[in-house]
Amino acid sequence: MKYKLILPVEQRVTRWSGGETRELYIAPENSSYAGRDFELRLSTATVETRTSDFTPLPDYQRILLLLEGKISLHHSSDAGIGLTPYAQYSFDGGIATKSHGTCRDFNVMVRKGTGTMPVVQAIEKFPVRIKQGKSTFLYAYGTKLQIHCENLAIAVPQGSLVCLYDHPEARLQADGLGACIMVQF
Repeated sequence: MKYKLILPVEQRVTRWSGGETRELYIAPENSSYAGRDFELRLSTATVETRTSDFTPLPDYQRILLLLEGKISLHHSSDAGIGLTPYAQYSFDGGIATKSHGTCRDFNVMVRKGTGTMPVVQAIEKFPVRIKQGKSTFLYAYGTKLQIHCENLAIAVPQGSLVCLYDHPEARLQADGLGACIMVQF
């Protein structure tokens, strides 16, 4: 099993028109959000303005999971969908999207045509077993995590992301009241 731990000091933080975004992970490694040449990007973002327009990403499918706050998302003239903490919504990144409300969210962006969509889950009750997998990403939101896998123990500080590759079943514990956001392929 291989793993990579990405600490908050290693995460790139930038501004967007509605707030701030923190890039947790991007693949391939030499790709960039600005260049739109990535296959997978995991990030968090704040939506600080009451009404904002999401950046159009026509080549990507998006999954948005709310961490804090409350927003509604609207595409063109639809009635919209309301999101509260840990609710998620999947949508085509090329569709014009407007948000109303303020929040902090977790974003998954996957290039269209690259295979299956990941499963995204907020975990609030611990301990929990993580099934064997090819790629699992665990974001320590508001808590520290401990991962026990075979003879290995991985400490994941709050705000960090750990990437597990070709891993056997593992046990996940938390040290705090926050949640873990899990993305599995």
